[in-house]
Amino acid sequence: MACGGCRCLRCLQQVKHEYILIRNKLEALFRVRLYIIVYRVVILTRQEMRHKNSRVLGCHI
Repeated sequence: MACGGCRCLRCLQQVKHEYILIRNKLEALFRVRLYIIVYRVVILTRQEMRHKNSRVLGCHI
């Protein structure tokens, strides 16, 4: 019976380890996704500012 308990404990430890790995990967994925969103906002803002400046100056891009 003790041996079965050891296997159960090892399985639980393995599940915990895999959970931590998946959690860390998901956190990294969401961080990258956030960086992409911020980057897009920055690019769109710069494009809008360039467009507004070109209209003020009478330039056509």
